[in-house]
Amino acid sequence: MADGRTKGWMILIGLNFYIRDRPLKGCVRDVEALKQYIQLGCQMNDLDVFLLTASGPSATDPTRPSEEPERLPTYENVVQCLMKVMKLSKPGDTVYVHFSGHGTRVPHTGAFALVLYDHEQGSRLLHGQLLSSVLERMTEKGLYVTLALDCCFSGTVLRTNEHSYNGIRETHYNPAVDVAYPFPDADMNPFRDAIVLPPWLVSPNYTILTACGPLEIAEEIETESRDSKGKERRGALSYFLLEALISLRRRGIDVSHSSLYQHLLTKFHTYWPRQTPMRRGNRNLSFFGKLRVGLDLEFIPVFMMGDDRIFLDAGHAHDVQDGDEYALYPFDTSEAISNQTELPGQRFRVILVGCLTSELTAIGPANSGYLIETGWKARLLTRFASQRASVRVATGMQSRTEWIKAAEHRSLLKFHLSGEKENCLFNVQLNENDHYEVLDAKYAKMACLSPVSAKEQNAIEHILDVLEHLANFKRFEGVENRVPSASFERSFVISSANQIRDTGAYQVKHGDELQFEVGNISDKALYVTLFDLRPSGQIINLMSESGVEFIVVEPHDTESLFIKMEMPAFVRQRGENGCDDIMKFFVASKGLYFPLEVLPKLSPSPGSLRGGSRNGSDYDPLASFLARLESQFRGSEDTTWDNQWATRNFLVRTVKE
Repeated sequence: MADGRTKGWMILIGLNFYIRDRPLKGCVRDVEALKQYIQLGCQMNDLDVFLLTASGPSATDPTRPSEEPERLPTYENVVQCLMKVMKLSKPGDTVYVHFSGHGTRVPHTGAFALVLYDHEQGSRLLHGQLLSSVLERMTEKGLYVTLALDCCFSGTVLRTNEHSYNGIRETHYNPAVDVAYPFPDADMNPFRDAIVLPPWLVSPNYTILTACGPLEIAEEIETESRDSKGKERRGALSYFLLEALISLRRRGIDVSHSSLYQHLLTKFHTYWPRQTPMRRGNRNLSFFGKLRVGLDLEFIPVFMMGDDRIFLDAGHAHDVQDGDEYALYPFDTSEAISNQTELPGQRFRVILVGCLTSELTAIGPANSGYLIETGWKARLLTRFASQRASVRVATGMQSRTEWIKAAEHRSLLKFHLSGEKENCLFNVQLNENDHYEVLDAKYAKMACLSPVSAKEQNAIEHILDVLEHLANFKRFEGVENRVPSASFERSFVISSANQIRDTGAYQVKHGDELQFEVGNISDKALYVTLFDLRPSGQIINLMSESGVEFIVVEPHDTESLFIKMEMPAFVRQRGENGCDDIMKFFVASKGLYFPLEVLPKLSPSPGSLRGGSRNGSDYDPLASFLARLESQFRGSEDTTWDNQWATRNFLVRTVKE
């Protein structure tokens, strides 16, 4: 290790054998297969693997597992492995922890715990609170951590006779275990210097993958054995995760946890819809590796129905439209590219748009070298024509016809000349200093924009970029479900404790917190994503920024969100008294995936904006997402709960202290 090379650490925990709880069949197989995969395919210079398993009863003592005591997944052995990694690792090392076994939920707190082996009591709990503390300590040291939990956190909450077979990875909470092994206090805690992670605190160096949502149960699935000798039990998360990793290794491809999670969502949705895997932490980490850098194209999962029907895992809620064209690729296609010409793909067109999914049909010849299957991914190529934002070009501007001609390929903009009666969303004028200015509908200056000299090279193109950016901003602001379900609209309430002004805006002082409460008054879970439409022209996914794809609001429960509000530096420097944000909630009946950044900040530098496709061939990741978020929603016959969604907008005014 003296040469500065990084090292890998793996802690694999699998429990089939429980003395007093229901035994499992696939957990040990899960972690042994992962160990084999990592050891065969890992390119780490140095790798330490800790394998702790409880497989089956010993031949000499049926009350004990067959493994040696030092290899058993006891509380003491697990903590010892974690402490060893903490002690011997160095900044930059990678850590992978995988647990397959029973999970439980503490009734009086709702907190989850992992059920480990213990000979005296049958089991012992490793509380999630302690586990999160370990993660914090590791990431503070500069380690890159991935934690996969193939177990259930819901305890006995959803236990019914329908699921009373051996493949469920949950067990009844046993208070006697906690009495025998109480949660360690500050003096006894082996990680006593650690900080317990609040639900929204995210370090940039870790990712957590879980097998199911907070109100679901994790189950084992029956699959064909790898040696073709019959069936075998596997954990659903472990199985689909390993299948994805094997596919990636065949091609030598490295993808982010974000894309890996999308792939898992699609696999579960198609083959095991009773579970919804969850992700927390940094979406840009690669599996068993560090942060990925460079541009990632935005992909959407694809799944099959029947033998030949191909569907996009996005619909009206993502603004997919009839006629949109996509390129499809195998899941293991590299994302580390910067230009769409490097990735030709197979072309498909949307022929039927549903609430959350859309059917595709092939256009042009198919690639005979590939058979499309569930788990592939799609990237937008062209979009159906959308409603355009109106822009007025002021009288007296030079080369007004040049403006009109330059805007011909700007699909979001519709130009009007002065003298026409139509009111326009934006106005362009030339000021006394020979600078172009973009004004709003009331001819007021926009704080986020600076004048651009008409003598600048490509000045007109830059203003067109700005206008297209603003058009996209307004389109996203207006996204709503045009065919809402009345019962779904009544299933939730979003409110704020902050003061509301006469203008209808919630007011908060610079540096203070904005508080929202999302109340679920239905009998089913709701999935919530929150976007901040900022004064800078940026649209950011606050959930992804906090390390999650969405939050789950359980039936008849409430979740509180706290957002620190600040006036941007450019607003304060101009002496403004305040600025406006728009908080946009997406509430859905299932988890929806959205990217971290929908729109970047507006830039005063010509040519620096990512928005705007000049000739229809340049790849535009902004347009790729917004084409899935059009405001023109068409009707759908799918009115089931599983395909419902709604939006809510809140205007927030941040003022000086």
